[in-house]
Amino acid sequence: MAGRWFGRVRRSPQQNAAATAARDGAVAAFLDLDTRQRFVSEAIRAVGELDPRSSMIRAWATIEQRCFTATSEYVSVSQEHDLDAASVDLFGSTIAYQRIHTTLADAASAVDAFYQRHRPELDHAVSAIAATPRIAEEAAAAATRARARLQQETAVAGFRSVRAVDVELTDAVAALDSALAAASAQGVRAAATRLHGVAGEV
Repeated sequence: MAGRWFGRVRRSPQQNAAATAARDGAVAAFLDLDTRQRFVSEAIRAVGELDPRSSMIRAWATIEQRCFTATSEYVSVSQEHDLDAASVDLFGSTIAYQRIHTTLADAASAVDAFYQRHRPELDHAVSAIAATPRIAEEAAAAATRARARLQQETAVAGFRSVRAVDVELTDAVAALDSALAAASAQGVRAAATRLHGVAGEV
């Protein structure tokens, strides 16, 4: 049993060990939740870039808010129950850390459930965003080749249809550049598709 000696709480080894184990468990649960939340948040950002109106964004907002709340509570507990403080209540701290551990673990389970429920869509969005730079490069290369073919066709360079294709190609390249400058994955993919189509007409 804890007692006081000249104003300082006496701590038994068992109480110290229990409180430390509870705190360390809560720390591990906090770090685990943070890792899982960040992973899914990145995937949701990818979803939003491809489809800003996706219902998954709204569904994730509820889960994410639960994570924020659990994290905020953890920070409060860690501040209120400093095990190095001379007057700390080890029993109360043990209970507090055990409770927040459960709260953090429950939030992590909610994150996992959301991810498993939407895994195909989330993984597809992440892959699609990762492929966006390559898609832009391939479209730009197709435009360069098409431009080179146009320049070689000197005999028909003055034809109205050729000039029209040249203008359309220039517009398509500009649209791709604008989408890249805006960092819009959805815009880049749309512009790249258009550019491939125009280049295919040359």
